[in-house]
Parts: sequence; structure tokens; C-alpha cells
Amino acid sequence: MLPADPPVHTRLRRLVSMAFTRRQVERLAPGIEALAASLITTGAADLMGSFAHPLPMTVFCDLLGIPPEARTDVRGWIGPMLAGGVAPFEAYATSARTMLAFTRELIEDKRRTPADDLLSALIEPATVTTACPRTS
Repeated sequence: MLPADPPVHTRLRRLVSMAFTRRQVERLAPGIEALAASLITTGAADLMGSFAHPLPMTVFCDLLGIPPEARTDVRGWIGPMLAGGVAPFEAYATSARTMLAFTRELIEDKRRTPADDLLSALIEPATVTTACPRTS
């Protein structure tokens, strides 16, 4: 989306912004609160690893429509990409290639079977009623 120029960028920005309207955020709130409560009750001492990282990542995956069974892999690929200059370049490159292949496959799946998620809306906005799923 970032390198796109109008009108493509305008269309994508409008779709993405639909996921963050007050109404959509209020609809997501109960699921996010339940997720936060379940993460807190694990009793783990590592707040970053057991709460601060999984919470936004799970919400992000829910918004995009990433299947639950793929989320552990996605977290593993995103780590080196978010580490900036800390991760070795090869780890970054491998994660980026793997994430790109996964994303291409997910896009093809969403084209065949659109769902009520942001990725489906970005691919084929006319087939999706909302741009944001319910957070589970």
C-alpha cells in the first residue's frame, strides 16, 4: 500500500481505515479484552513474551484473516523482520521470502474463498460486507 499512488492508494487506504472506525473497534473490543484476560491468566513472568507480543499479533492476524494454525509460523517470520539491524541479514531475508510466499498463497486462497476479513476486502472489496472480522 505504501508505494501505491492514487487512485490505488486512496482505495486501499479507504478499505484499511474501515477496519479502525469507532464502530469496528467497539465490535472488536470484547474479543480483544477476552484475549488479554486469557493471556494474563497464564501467570507467566515474561510480560513481553506472554502478553505484549501475542496480543497485537493475534489481533493483527484476526484483522487480516490469517488462519489460527499459521499464526505461530507468522510470528516466527515477523520477528527477524521487526528486529531491524539486530537480526542477521540472512535471517531477515529468509523470513521475508517465506512470509512473501505465505502471503501470496493466502491471497490466492482469499481470492477463491473470500472471508469477512481485511485481506479479502483489499483483494476484492465488492465481495466482502465488512473490512474487519470479529476478533476471537
